Amino acid sequence: MKSVDNKRPLKVFLCHASADKPAVRDLYKRLTADGVDAWLDAENLIAGQNWQVEIPKAIRESDVVIICLSKKFNQRGFRQKEVRLALDTAMEQPEGEIFIIPARLEECENLETLTNWHWVNLFEEDGYKKLIQSLQKRSTSIEVSFSKDIPRKSSELIRETTNQSTLNKMDFESEVSDSIIVMGSGNVINMNTKATHAQQEKESYKQADLHSVIKEIKSHIEFGLYIEAYKKCESLISKGEDNALINLFAGIAYALNKEEKKMRNNDMQVINKYISLAVRDDNLRHTALAVLGCIKYGYCYLNKLHDSSHLTLELIKEELQKSSDKIDRELLSLINPTDYALEFLKIL
Repeated sequence: MKSVDNKRPLKVFLCHASADKPAVRDLYKRLTADGVDAWLDAENLIAGQNWQVEIPKAIRESDVVIICLSKKFNQRGFRQKEVRLALDTAMEQPEGEIFIIPARLEECENLETLTNWHWVNLFEEDGYKKLIQSLQKRSTSIEVSFSKDIPRKSSELIRETTNQSTLNKMDFESEVSDSIIVMGSGNVINMNTKATHAQQEKESYKQADLHSVIKEIKSHIEFGLYIEAYKKCESLISKGEDNALINLFAGIAYALNKEEKKMRNNDMQVINKYISLAVRDDNLRHTALAVLGCIKYGYCYLNKLHDSSHLTLELIKEELQKSSDKIDRELLSLINPTDYALEFLKIL
């Protein structure tokens, strides 16, 4: 009997323009048939899911991101954010590892941001073969499965088993939906997957690396998911996570969600509370001050808000002029500071 590889299959995310959906769907089917766990929004998103949450999550969890290029590929908007997130994730890979594969669906220009990665032409006769070779090399490197004989999902096993006559003849006294039926040696075991999944999620959350959680929060903010980012920060803080960066992200997400014209005095107090805690961290102090200064300049001045915090604009401005080189510009850019605010604080 042929042994079954118990390793998980290679996970591949397909980034593409909506206009190229038919061609990319065909690619998805070919990859799936060849044992790849491919992710395509039209196939993997289910009703009720927030695509702005699920797509970034799928990119981060992928082993490879295939960017399907064409003349129609939208270089602005959400697709651009997908590419940027893929590039950020690629930076975490060991040198020489295959993670991003630009795949041209037709004769077209490559994106400037992808010039470091050699592309494959899927419209050429041997294009798909070359793509498969790259995927096989990646799967070997990270020791995952790339074979047609991959383990099937438990839901598929359940559906197949329920069609067998031996199971059809059984009368279960309790509800067995969302359960796995394990049969063998004359025994039947009903394991409720809902409870098991919930327990696994709880344990996984406890063991999650804080660095990964922080990266996820940052990605939420970059993708405009301000409420999700704030809720995650607030959840961590309420559980006793005393991290300066999480407090800074909480203040940023709260401010961006409110927007300038909707800001009120009590909102400014909440922002002051979070970012003031970040200011206490020596490594993050100047970045937090710069973020707070830009928020105060735009929001307080625009709405004529009363600012009762001891961290006044003048105090922030005075301290930043001494140490503007210590500001993390990438973090500061999350709030999209105006040139007016940067000029006022003299941190252009």
